[in-house]
Amino acid sequence: MIISRSEFNQIQEHNGKLIMMKEFLTANIDRSSCYTSSTKQISVLFEIELNKNSIFADLELSDQETILFNLNSTFRIDNIQQQNDQLWIIKLISVNDGQIIKQKYIDDTHRQFQLFLIN
Repeated sequence: MIISRSEFNQIQEHNGKLIMMKEFLTANIDRSSCYTSSTKQISVLFEIELNKNSIFADLELSDQETILFNLNSTFRIDNIQQQNDQLWIIKLISVNDGQIIKQKYIDDTHRQFQLFLIN
């Protein structure tokens, strides 16, 4: 994948933390598609470790194998390494922590709303 320097810097700042995709994420299985010669962009390869709760679809679009991850998929940034002058490898681990956090937020909001109605 080719991303801007600004996006890459944000990912580096969140190493070890959770990220949640706000839209559907498509990932190409072919490693050669992630290289760029631009100095304003960075070539990254996301190595994604999936767990049994991961929701994704394996698609074949034209001659490319592509993985489509569900909206709001949550990953932990496990490791960021520079492989060579042209490529960074970012290891992501699929987690369901986002679902847990979201449910806690919904439950807390519901409780606060109930307290507001009682008072």
